[in-house]
Amino acid sequence: MGEYGVALVSRALALMATDAQEAAYEAAGRQGYFGLKALTRSFDESRPVDAWALDGLTRVTPGQALRK
Repeated sequence: MGEYGVALVSRALALMATDAQEAAYEAAGRQGYFGLKALTRSFDESRPVDAWALDGLTRVTPGQALRK
């Protein structure tokens, strides 16, 4: 999965677990972590962990950092 993928999954899980507000997702986007909302939506599906993790990562599209 690679370091970036692990970082995305970790951050997405943390944001979901803390019921983070939209501003937290935007802040992560400014730091280069894109698509966390799409990834967190994958966690709600009742499938094995490896299936939703890989599926969620395919939904993430790299992009430019958001403006501060």
